[in-house]
Amino acid sequence: MNSTRLTGAIGISLLALAACGGEDGTSGKAGSSTLLRLSNEAAGDSCPDGGTKIEFGTDANGNGTLDDSELEGTRYACNGAASGGPVGKRGAMGPQGDIGAMGATGAMGATGAMGATGAMGATGAMGATGATGAMGATGAMGATGAMGATGAMGATGATGATGATGAMGATGATGATGALLNLITLAAGSTACANGGVTIQVGLDDGDGGGTAGNGILEAGEVDDSTNLCNG
Repeated sequence: MNSTRLTGAIGISLLALAACGGEDGTSGKAGSSTLLRLSNEAAGDSCPDGGTKIEFGTDANGNGTLDDSELEGTRYACNGAASGGPVGKRGAMGPQGDIGAMGATGAMGATGAMGATGAMGATGAMGATGATGAMGATGAMGATGAMGATGAMGATGATGATGATGAMGATGATGATGALLNLITLAAGSTACANGGVTIQVGLDDGDGGGTAGNGILEAGEVDDSTNLCNG
């Protein structure tokens, strides 16, 4: 049986907001949810015997899809190397299983390239130039008026009293922090994975559900999405 091991690195980003005295502070930005993207990983440097590529990040544009520009971390769930023992006889084929539920509709493909621009049509013939109208006579310039005398400068007024200091503005709401990822090993015989595997949890370190914001730990109330990756 193939075993599953995990490799990779995770990036954590934190965003802090501060408020200044004076006018009311602006509100913090609304928090964003986090997303996962799973794909097959061919045998290579990341997984010598192949496995699953796990990508995660914050859905900054709120479109429900983890775009490449939103990636914050990548991990791999790799297949273990096959044992060197002899291959046993193939067992009898079991009965056909029930048809699985239809998978989610895939994302829309990229828009095709724009076709080449057609050739420009021939330039039409230039119309005949109209007759030039007669130029009107230039009017006479009026005489420049005499400059009036400069008035005397008035006395400088007294300096007014300094106004009272304005009240300190309210502190803006704390913005969302970066995405975090938890990987929880599932033992063989668990309800979620009969042969064992791993539970993948992702969320923002924002203190939801009674958690502590910005502590670098993904707590139960902060989990936005989770999925199970079972051993074959």
